[in-house]
Amino acid sequence: MSVQRKGFTLIEALVALIIFGIITAALGVALSTSIRAELTLQNHQQDAEVARAVFHFLQKDLEAAFPAANSAASLFVGNGAPSSVQLPPSLLYLSTLTGRIQTTDPNLDPVLALNANLLPSNTNTLTANSWVPQWDCALVRYWLDTTTGELHRTVVNVPNLQLFAQTNSNVPDVIANHVISMQLQFWDPNQQTWRDSWDFEQPNWQQQMQQLTQQSAQGQSGQSQNATTTTNSATTGDMQLPSAVQITLVIQGSDGNPDTFITTIPIEAQQPLLPNTPMNSSSSSGSQNGSGMNGTNGMSSGGGQ
Repeated sequence: MSVQRKGFTLIEALVALIIFGIITAALGVALSTSIRAELTLQNHQQDAEVARAVFHFLQKDLEAAFPAANSAASLFVGNGAPSSVQLPPSLLYLSTLTGRIQTTDPNLDPVLALNANLLPSNTNTLTANSWVPQWDCALVRYWLDTTTGELHRTVVNVPNLQLFAQTNSNVPDVIANHVISMQLQFWDPNQQTWRDSWDFEQPNWQQQMQQLTQQSAQGQSGQSQNATTTTNSATTGDMQLPSAVQITLVIQGSDGNPDTFITTIPIEAQQPLLPNTPMNSSSSSGSQNGSGMNGTNGMSSGGGQ
Protein backbone atom coordinates (compact mmCIF):
# COMPACT_ATOMS: atom_id res chain seq x y z
CA MET A 1 0.00 0.00 0.00
CA SER A 2 1.53 3.29 -1.17
CA VAL A 3 1.69 6.37 1.04
CA GLN A 4 0.05 9.52 -0.53
CA ARG A 5 2.47 12.41 -0.83
CA LYS A 6 1.42 15.77 0.78
CA GLY A 7 2.83 19.27 -0.03
CA PHE A 8 5.19 20.45 -2.76
CA THR A 9 8.51 19.17 -3.75
CA LEU A 10 11.49 21.49 -3.78
CA ILE A 11 11.33 21.90 -7.55
CA GLU A 12 7.62 22.70 -7.48
CA ALA A 13 8.16 25.30 -4.77
CA LEU A 14 10.97 26.94 -6.75
CA VAL A 15 8.82 27.03 -9.89
CA ALA A 16 5.95 28.60 -7.94
CA LEU A 17 8.26 31.22 -6.45
CA ILE A 18 9.66 32.08 -9.88
CA ILE A 19 6.18 32.48 -11.35
CA PHE A 20 5.11 34.62 -8.39
CA GLY A 21 8.22 36.79 -8.81
CA ILE A 22 7.55 37.31 -12.52
CA ILE A 23 3.93 38.30 -11.84
CA THR A 24 4.98 40.66 -9.04
CA ALA A 25 7.63 42.30 -11.24
CA ALA A 26 5.14 42.74 -14.08
CA LEU A 27 2.62 44.33 -11.73
CA GLY A 28 5.31 46.63 -10.34
CA VAL A 29 6.36 47.78 -13.81
CA ALA A 30 2.74 48.38 -14.80
CA LEU A 31 2.05 50.32 -11.60
CA SER A 32 5.23 52.41 -11.99
CA THR A 33 4.36 53.21 -15.61
CA SER A 34 0.84 54.22 -14.59
CA ILE A 35 2.14 56.50 -11.84
CA ARG A 36 4.64 58.16 -14.19
CA ALA A 37 1.93 58.69 -16.79
CA GLU A 38 -0.35 60.21 -14.15
CA LEU A 39 2.40 62.57 -12.97
CA THR A 40 3.19 63.57 -16.55
CA LEU A 41 -0.48 64.27 -17.20
CA GLN A 42 -0.77 66.35 -14.02
CA ASN A 43 2.33 68.37 -14.92
CA HIS A 44 1.00 68.96 -18.43
CA GLN A 45 -2.35 70.07 -17.02
CA GLN A 46 -0.60 72.53 -14.71
CA ASP A 47 1.39 73.93 -17.62
CA ALA A 48 -1.79 74.10 -19.71
CA GLU A 49 -3.49 76.12 -16.96
CA VAL A 50 -0.61 78.61 -17.02
CA ALA A 51 -0.78 78.85 -20.81
CA ARG A 52 -4.56 79.22 -20.69
CA ALA A 53 -4.24 82.12 -18.23
CA VAL A 54 -1.68 83.86 -20.46
CA PHE A 55 -3.84 83.35 -23.55
CA HIS A 56 -6.83 84.71 -21.63
CA PHE A 57 -5.02 88.00 -20.98
CA LEU A 58 -3.82 88.20 -24.57
CA GLN A 59 -7.25 87.42 -25.97
CA LYS A 60 -8.89 90.07 -23.80
CA ASP A 61 -6.35 92.71 -24.83
CA LEU A 62 -6.12 91.81 -28.52
CA GLU A 63 -9.88 91.70 -28.94
CA ALA A 64 -10.04 95.16 -27.35
CA ALA A 65 -7.21 96.61 -29.47
CA PHE A 66 -8.12 100.17 -30.41
CA PRO A 67 -6.32 102.17 -33.14
CA ALA A 68 -7.30 105.68 -32.07
CA ALA A 69 -6.86 108.36 -34.73
CA ASN A 70 -6.83 111.25 -32.24
CA SER A 71 -4.54 110.01 -29.48
CA ALA A 72 -0.77 110.23 -29.71
CA ALA A 73 -0.54 107.27 -27.33
CA SER A 74 -2.39 104.92 -29.67
CA LEU A 75 -0.08 102.18 -30.90
CA PHE A 76 0.28 98.50 -31.74
CA VAL A 77 3.96 97.55 -31.75
CA GLY A 78 4.96 93.89 -31.70
CA ASN A 79 8.24 92.01 -31.31
CA GLY A 80 10.48 95.03 -30.95
CA ALA A 81 9.50 96.79 -34.17
CA PRO A 82 11.18 100.19 -34.64
CA SER A 83 9.25 102.82 -32.72
CA SER A 84 9.24 106.60 -32.85
CA VAL A 85 8.96 106.68 -29.05
CA GLN A 86 11.76 105.50 -26.78
CA LEU A 87 10.17 102.53 -25.01
CA PRO A 88 11.66 99.62 -23.06
CA PRO A 89 12.07 96.48 -25.20
CA SER A 90 8.95 94.34 -25.07
CA LEU A 91 7.05 91.62 -26.85
CA LEU A 92 3.97 93.73 -27.45
CA TYR A 93 2.67 97.25 -26.90
CA LEU A 94 -0.94 98.08 -27.68
CA SER A 95 -3.72 100.49 -26.81
CA THR A 96 -7.05 98.94 -25.85
CA LEU A 97 -10.60 100.21 -25.50
CA THR A 98 -12.09 98.76 -22.34
CA GLY A 99 -15.46 100.49 -22.53
CA ARG A 100 -15.43 100.90 -18.76
CA ILE A 101 -14.42 103.95 -16.73
CA GLN A 102 -13.30 103.51 -13.14
CA THR A 103 -15.05 106.27 -11.21
CA THR A 104 -14.29 105.34 -7.60
CA ASP A 105 -11.17 105.44 -5.52
CA PRO A 106 -9.79 101.88 -5.19
CA ASN A 107 -8.87 102.67 -1.58
CA LEU A 108 -12.57 103.16 -0.82
CA ASP A 109 -13.88 100.15 -2.74
CA PRO A 110 -12.92 96.81 -1.11
CA VAL A 111 -13.33 94.91 -4.38
CA LEU A 112 -11.11 97.31 -6.33
CA ALA A 113 -8.68 97.43 -3.43
CA LEU A 114 -8.38 93.64 -3.52
CA ASN A 115 -7.88 93.61 -7.27
CA ALA A 116 -5.28 96.36 -7.08
CA ASN A 117 -3.53 94.71 -4.13
CA LEU A 118 -4.13 97.81 -1.98
CA LEU A 119 -4.71 97.70 1.74
CA PRO A 120 -7.14 100.35 3.09
CA SER A 121 -5.63 102.45 5.85
CA ASN A 122 -6.22 105.82 7.43
CA THR A 123 -2.90 107.10 6.12
CA ASN A 124 -3.31 106.45 2.40
CA THR A 125 -7.10 106.66 2.02
CA LEU A 126 -8.20 109.53 -0.19
CA THR A 127 -11.52 111.26 -0.26
CA ALA A 128 -13.96 110.32 -2.99
CA ASN A 129 -13.88 113.82 -4.45
CA SER A 130 -10.10 113.72 -4.92
CA TRP A 131 -10.21 110.63 -7.12
CA VAL A 132 -9.91 111.51 -10.81
CA PRO A 133 -11.88 109.15 -13.09
CA GLN A 134 -9.77 107.29 -15.62
CA TRP A 135 -10.48 107.21 -19.34
CA ASP A 136 -11.89 104.09 -20.98
CA CYS A 137 -8.67 103.29 -22.86
CA ALA A 138 -5.57 101.58 -21.51
CA LEU A 139 -2.01 101.03 -22.66
CA VAL A 140 -0.81 97.45 -22.24
CA ARG A 141 2.73 96.11 -22.37
CA TYR A 142 3.84 92.46 -22.44
CA TRP A 143 7.47 91.70 -21.71
CA LEU A 144 9.50 88.65 -20.70
CA ASP A 145 12.30 88.61 -18.16
CA THR A 146 14.53 85.89 -19.61
CA THR A 147 16.70 85.70 -16.48
CA THR A 148 13.82 84.77 -14.16
CA GLY A 149 11.36 83.33 -16.69
CA GLU A 150 8.64 85.75 -15.57
CA LEU A 151 6.12 87.03 -18.11
CA HIS A 152 4.86 90.50 -17.21
CA ARG A 153 1.73 92.39 -18.23
CA THR A 154 1.86 96.09 -17.38
CA VAL A 155 -1.25 98.26 -17.75
CA VAL A 156 -1.24 102.07 -17.78
CA ASN A 157 -4.60 103.82 -17.46
CA VAL A 158 -3.17 107.21 -18.40
CA PRO A 159 -2.42 108.08 -22.06
CA ASN A 160 1.29 108.60 -21.51
CA LEU A 161 3.77 106.19 -23.07
CA GLN A 162 6.59 107.43 -20.85
CA LEU A 163 4.90 105.85 -17.82
CA PHE A 164 6.00 102.44 -19.08
CA ALA A 165 9.56 103.32 -18.11
CA GLN A 166 8.45 103.80 -14.49
CA THR A 167 8.11 100.60 -12.47
CA ASN A 168 5.68 100.25 -9.58
CA SER A 169 6.64 97.35 -7.35
CA ASN A 170 3.42 97.71 -5.33
CA VAL A 171 1.28 96.49 -8.23
CA PRO A 172 2.09 92.89 -9.22
CA ASP A 173 2.18 92.36 -12.97
CA VAL A 174 3.61 88.84 -13.34
CA ILE A 175 1.10 86.60 -15.13
CA ALA A 176 3.27 83.49 -15.62
CA ASN A 177 6.48 81.92 -14.33
CA HIS A 178 8.97 79.47 -15.86
CA VAL A 179 8.40 80.92 -19.34
CA ILE A 180 11.19 80.03 -21.75
CA SER A 181 9.99 82.08 -24.71
CA MET A 182 6.91 83.62 -26.28
CA GLN A 183 6.83 84.26 -30.02
CA LEU A 184 4.25 86.44 -31.75
CA GLN A 185 3.35 86.39 -35.42
CA PHE A 186 0.98 88.86 -37.06
CA TRP A 187 -1.31 88.14 -40.00
CA ASP A 188 -1.15 90.82 -42.70
CA PRO A 189 -4.58 90.87 -44.42
CA ASN A 190 -3.19 92.80 -47.38
CA GLN A 191 -0.15 90.63 -48.08
CA GLN A 192 -1.93 87.44 -46.91
CA THR A 193 1.09 86.27 -44.93
CA TRP A 194 2.43 86.01 -41.40
CA ARG A 195 4.90 88.64 -40.24
CA ASP A 196 7.31 88.60 -37.31
CA SER A 197 6.78 92.25 -36.32
CA TRP A 198 4.17 95.00 -36.52
CA ASP A 199 4.38 98.75 -36.06
CA PHE A 200 1.21 100.84 -35.92
CA GLU A 201 1.65 104.23 -34.26
CA GLN A 202 -0.73 107.16 -34.42
CA PRO A 203 1.94 109.81 -35.30
CA ASN A 204 3.23 107.69 -38.18
CA TRP A 205 -0.35 107.00 -39.26
CA GLN A 206 -1.05 110.74 -39.51
CA GLN A 207 2.07 111.30 -41.62
CA GLN A 208 1.14 108.50 -44.01
CA MET A 209 -2.43 109.75 -44.23
CA GLN A 210 -1.15 113.15 -45.32
CA GLN A 211 1.09 111.53 -47.92
CA LEU A 212 -1.71 109.36 -49.27
CA THR A 213 -4.09 112.31 -49.37
CA GLN A 214 -1.56 114.30 -51.38
CA GLN A 215 -1.03 111.37 -53.73
CA SER A 216 -4.77 110.98 -54.16
CA ALA A 217 -5.11 114.67 -54.95
CA GLN A 218 -2.40 114.36 -57.58
CA GLY A 219 -4.41 111.64 -59.31
CA GLN A 220 -2.18 108.67 -58.70
CA SER A 221 -3.58 105.22 -59.38
CA GLY A 222 -5.20 103.18 -56.66
CA GLN A 223 -2.71 100.39 -57.21
CA SER A 224 0.21 102.56 -56.16
CA GLN A 225 -1.77 103.74 -53.13
CA ASN A 226 -2.43 100.17 -52.02
CA ALA A 227 1.24 99.35 -52.43
CA THR A 228 2.07 102.30 -50.18
CA THR A 229 -0.37 101.31 -47.44
CA THR A 230 0.95 97.76 -47.19
CA THR A 231 4.61 98.71 -47.04
CA ASN A 232 6.31 97.70 -43.80
CA SER A 233 9.03 100.25 -43.25
CA ALA A 234 11.04 101.17 -40.21
CA THR A 235 10.29 104.84 -40.86
CA THR A 236 6.62 104.75 -41.85
CA GLY A 237 5.28 101.70 -40.06
CA ASP A 238 1.84 100.17 -40.64
CA MET A 239 -1.44 101.99 -41.20
CA GLN A 240 -3.70 99.21 -39.92
CA LEU A 241 -3.75 96.52 -37.27
CA PRO A 242 -3.14 92.86 -38.08
CA SER A 243 -6.24 90.72 -38.45
CA ALA A 244 -4.90 87.97 -36.18
CA VAL A 245 -2.01 87.17 -33.87
CA GLN A 246 -0.49 83.70 -33.48
CA ILE A 247 1.16 83.07 -30.11
CA THR A 248 3.69 80.32 -29.45
CA LEU A 249 4.33 79.95 -25.71
CA VAL A 250 7.08 77.66 -24.39
CA ILE A 251 6.96 76.87 -20.66
CA GLN A 252 9.49 74.99 -18.55
CA GLY A 253 7.42 72.05 -17.33
CA SER A 254 7.45 70.66 -13.82
CA ASP A 255 9.26 67.59 -15.15
CA GLY A 256 12.04 69.76 -16.56
CA ASN A 257 10.97 69.39 -20.19
CA PRO A 258 9.69 72.32 -22.29
CA ASP A 259 5.97 72.39 -23.04
CA THR A 260 4.82 74.28 -26.15
CA PHE A 261 1.37 75.83 -26.59
CA ILE A 262 0.10 77.56 -29.74
CA THR A 263 -3.06 79.59 -30.30
CA THR A 264 -4.40 82.11 -32.82
CA ILE A 265 -6.43 85.11 -31.66
CA PRO A 266 -8.40 87.20 -34.20
CA ILE A 267 -8.48 90.99 -33.90
CA GLU A 268 -11.93 92.40 -34.60
CA ALA A 269 -11.12 96.06 -34.05
CA GLN A 270 -12.51 98.67 -36.42
CA GLN A 271 -9.61 99.53 -38.70
CA PRO A 272 -8.71 103.18 -39.41
CA LEU A 273 -10.20 104.50 -42.63
CA LEU A 274 -7.80 105.04 -45.51
CA PRO A 275 -8.20 107.70 -48.21
CA ASN A 276 -10.93 106.97 -50.77
CA THR A 277 -12.46 104.31 -48.47
CA PRO A 278 -16.29 104.43 -48.32
CA MET A 279 -17.71 104.77 -44.85
CA ASN A 280 -19.97 101.72 -45.25
CA SER A 281 -17.11 99.49 -46.38
CA SER A 282 -14.56 100.21 -43.68
CA SER A 283 -12.40 97.20 -43.09
CA SER A 284 -13.05 95.10 -40.05
CA SER A 285 -10.26 92.66 -39.43
CA GLY A 286 -12.54 90.17 -37.70
CA SER A 287 -13.84 88.96 -41.05
CA GLN A 288 -10.53 87.32 -41.82
CA ASN A 289 -7.79 85.94 -39.66
CA GLY A 290 -4.71 83.90 -40.16
CA SER A 291 -6.34 80.53 -39.60
CA GLY A 292 -9.09 81.10 -42.15
CA MET A 293 -11.78 80.84 -39.46
CA ASN A 294 -14.16 83.49 -38.20
CA GLY A 295 -13.87 84.46 -34.54
CA THR A 296 -12.15 81.28 -33.37
CA ASN A 297 -9.58 80.84 -30.65
CA GLY A 298 -8.20 77.37 -30.16
CA MET A 299 -5.18 76.27 -28.16
CA SER A 300 -2.96 73.44 -29.30
CA SER A 301 -0.07 72.07 -27.32
CA GLY A 302 3.08 70.19 -28.10
CA GLY A 303 4.38 67.81 -25.50
CA GLY A 304 7.74 68.04 -23.85
CA GLN A 305 10.64 67.19 -26.04
